[in-house]
Amino acid sequence: MDISNGIYKVTVKNNGSFRAYTDTEHPYWPNEDIFYDGTGETTYNTIRSFTSHTDYVLSEIPSATDPGYNIIFTEPASNTALSGSSIQTTITLTKPEYPDDLTIVQTIALHGTTFLNSTIEITVAVINTGSEPVLVGIRYFLDFDLGGYFGLSFQQKGPDGDVLSNERTFSPVPYQYYQTKNTTGSPAMYILGTTLGPSSLTPIPTPPDQLEFADWDHAEDTAFTYNTTAHHCSDGCVLYYWGNRGGIEVPPSGSISVTALLFENEPLRLASRGVPFLP
Repeated sequence: MDISNGIYKVTVKNNGSFRAYTDTEHPYWPNEDIFYDGTGETTYNTIRSFTSHTDYVLSEIPSATDPGYNIIFTEPASNTALSGSSIQTTITLTKPEYPDDLTIVQTIALHGTTFLNSTIEITVAVINTGSEPVLVGIRYFLDFDLGGYFGLSFQQKGPDGDVLSNERTFSPVPYQYYQTKNTTGSPAMYILGTTLGPSSLTPIPTPPDQLEFADWDHAEDTAFTYNTTAHHCSDGCVLYYWGNRGGIEVPPSGSISVTALLFENEPLRLASRGVPFLP
């Protein structure tokens, strides 16, 4: 299932894994990959139940998890719905077929109509449909491939940090957003991702408890936990975590929801100065 706003386009598979690209109206690098577009389902989300020691994975890629935990691939989704520039994937888990009573709702949406205001939204909500509390963690695995280039740089922004080419874990995350960049193009293709902010974006992003810049070749097999060890990121990816240290308690009939946004323009500040893209 596909959505487009002219600047970006996104494809979501029936299990919830997804891919993103620039589209034909992008003013600087149209029709280029943002996430890897080869075989496999390498950009996806995982919901961990610390209660049942289960990783529910919206993909079929990972093969390794923590001792005592099990991986369950949730394909196919219970329902996938297209509404305007939004694709909502719903996965219903019920006992005894699954270890938990949970409903997972993933929303991939496009906002805006121009380069200056367009964003890609990734939101995951987890609803406890059971009778007991459940401890939940959420991980996003974003396999960046900017214009076919895997060896990206990473830089924290607001405040700015060093430009990284080796793995790094941020826990807690002390900056507003980050930039991954392909330095081979002219202008160099990049994408920005939210962390603590910017709060000017809509919907407001959810600050992650941990963020990792990682090498895909080492992180790819993991369903949830990945420990960076300063590998050179010849194939860079970004991992978001919420509730990764023991989980977030979701009571019966309760829910949690987390959101990250990808964008290319520093909102308001650059737009107000008429600057079309970052140097």
